[in-house]
Amino acid sequence: MIPTGALEHDDSGEFARVWLGGGMAHVSLNIGGMGDDADQEARQWGWILADIAAHVVRGMQQNEIDAKNSDVILALIEQGFKEQLSEGSAITGSLVQPQ
Repeated sequence: MIPTGALEHDDSGEFARVWLGGGMAHVSLNIGGMGDDADQEARQWGWILADIAAHVVRGMQQNEIDAKNSDVILALIEQGFKEQLSEGSAITGSLVQPQ
């Protein structure tokens, strides 16, 4: 679903899509969609990842999956983030320009 707030802005665009299948993440990213400043884009991706984490925390609490407080959920997200980065998982794929 496209978030309703995004539909209210002419400059809205999708930047990430993630699917899980076969024990792997399948990812589509809009790299370069934030302008020509690579350092600024990297910081904006950090902001996007942090925003996603905050939404996951809130969503899990609203869904009442568990009675954990937000700090515990966020700590578990951070743990998973660090584990995934430290494993150096083999990333495949390549940059594909939209048609």
